[in-house]
Amino acid sequence: MALYQRFRQHILTTGLIVPQAKLLIAVSTGVDSMVLLELLQRIAPELRLHLGVVYVDHQLRAESAVETTYLNNYCDQHRLPFFVKTWPQDQHPQTGTEAAARQFRYAFFKTTLAQQQADAIVTAHHGDDQLETVLMKLARSGDLAEMRGILAKQQFGTGWLLRPLLPFTKAEIRQYAQQHSIQYFEDATNSSLAMTRNRIRHLIVPQLKQENPQVVSHADQFTQDLTELLDVTQRQLQPVVTAMNVTAIANGYQAEWQPLAALAPILQRLTLEQLFRQSDLRPLPTTSQQQEILHLLLNPAKPQGTLTIGAHFVVRKQYQTFEWVRTMTRPQPEPQRFSLQPGQWVGLPDGRQIGLFQQAPVPQADDQQVTVYLAADDLPLQITHRQTGDRLKMDAQHEQKLKKILIDRKIPNGKRQALWVVRTSQTVIWVPEIAVARLFIRPQSGKIPYILLDRR
Repeated sequence: MALYQRFRQHILTTGLIVPQAKLLIAVSTGVDSMVLLELLQRIAPELRLHLGVVYVDHQLRAESAVETTYLNNYCDQHRLPFFVKTWPQDQHPQTGTEAAARQFRYAFFKTTLAQQQADAIVTAHHGDDQLETVLMKLARSGDLAEMRGILAKQQFGTGWLLRPLLPFTKAEIRQYAQQHSIQYFEDATNSSLAMTRNRIRHLIVPQLKQENPQVVSHADQFTQDLTELLDVTQRQLQPVVTAMNVTAIANGYQAEWQPLAALAPILQRLTLEQLFRQSDLRPLPTTSQQQEILHLLLNPAKPQGTLTIGAHFVVRKQYQTFEWVRTMTRPQPEPQRFSLQPGQWVGLPDGRQIGLFQQAPVPQADDQQVTVYLAADDLPLQITHRQTGDRLKMDAQHEQKLKKILIDRKIPNGKRQALWVVRTSQTVIWVPEIAVARLFIRPQSGKIPYILLDRR
């Protein structure tokens, strides 16, 4: 069957292009896009399509001026709306020109799509492009979700991006151009082996085609099957991700890990990967790093812990929750210490106040207070953050480590570091909301009762 008949059958059976669609065809003047332009013009009367052409003059080659003039004249002759934009040479970067050109090109396509209220941009990616893309992604990472090649249809700006030539090979497109005397321009840079895609195109793909001429169609089928498999997996795992109650926090996200525990190991990793993909933190943890994270989260002997993921992120488990945040390099602040005298309130950086009084002031709804007995040499009291080795005196002979109290109460590490501690010069008296040293709440000879207040 001739290429046009196969193209027509592909469009009609897949519904990739719907009747009366308004399409903007991305044309470079190369053989692929010029053949696409001719095919769409042939099928346009049958489907009552409204066609236009979008084109970018990248000014990367001396021939681009000739190509721009040719395409402009072609569109005039065929009464096609022509939308063109030039990428000025003074905007070309010193490195990464190919990626920057693509970004400029697709930004223009997206803007024109919206301005013209068109339904889709149509590009001339074909089966050989598909095979090259799959091979490039395999060489780059091997990540299953990243292995999908070029999609035939995907959302793009205010409409869609369509690629109706994926079932066809480069050789078939060239043959059609010759048979129908279609004029096109060759880009000499396509033969350069300086770029990865060109090395794959000229050195690897011909060898694979010799092994099996169907390798191009296999790559396209692989992408379709993988896309469907990943979509089904995502739908199946999304309820678990939702149950993990993800919330945004400073520089990252927090979630509950328990929903993972009920899953089979492979589903645990895939769910964790989906969770990370749906956040905006990049790069994603590798498969081995995800396994490390799962080992931490699912280890009952380790209720808290921290993992550094490469140079970019930190994962912290805190009992029932965990968080993943960007690594931030910050100068260590000076330890904060405040002196508290009787009859005085001390305002703390988090907005709360701690006071010491012999007679309690008028209470407020959220006040927390405790009565303590202090000697003259216990004053003034000090208010600091928790310190290594802090202990609370239970009586004259016994002490209890503050660290053990916090572990027993399952206070997360992050909250532990933020705790305010009221102390004498020798020992801890009170940790608001957490614990009080029993030695100081018993009446003792020579000591005066005071009321400690925590007001928020």
